Amino acid sequence: MPVAGAGYRTTTGDLMKRIILILLLMQTASSITHATEQYTRIGFTLVGFGSSLSLSVEHHISDMSVRMNLGTLSMEEEVFSFAMTVNGYAGFGDTRPHAGVGFLHMFGMSEKKPQTRFMLDVPMGLDCRFSNGHALDLEVDILYFTDPRKEGAPRYMPLPGLFYKFRL
Repeated sequence: MPVAGAGYRTTTGDLMKRIILILLLMQTASSITHATEQYTRIGFTLVGFGSSLSLSVEHHISDMSVRMNLGTLSMEEEVFSFAMTVNGYAGFGDTRPHAGVGFLHMFGMSEKKPQTRFMLDVPMGLDCRFSNGHALDLEVDILYFTDPRKEGAPRYMPLPGLFYKFRL
């Protein structure tokens, strides 16, 4: 399974978008550090339709979290992914909806050529906490990217996911 957008070249505009997004994520994370409750959860994520597995680390600060995922999309084609999102949680109790913003970076090898794809990630989901720090999270990530094969036309792609997390 080749990475979508084979032959994609990074332009100066793409690089600026990446830098602005990373600075926005850093600013959001730094502005919520004054909150009282902080904890970290680690876990595994099944993404897509069972074709991807990733390791997830999520740091919660009050009703906000910063999550990083590192995983594979296809071991046969050596396609890997790194995602970072900032999420806001609503409500109280053990079942809470959340939404956020971040990025997903896919990279890999196909026919000995390095390929890369950088996408905007908008996750929306429902987090269900259980006793002893266990949690399940059902989520749909809406990915936004441009397709260089279609003259940079914007594309959207939903990506469902199921997370298992454990509070440290």
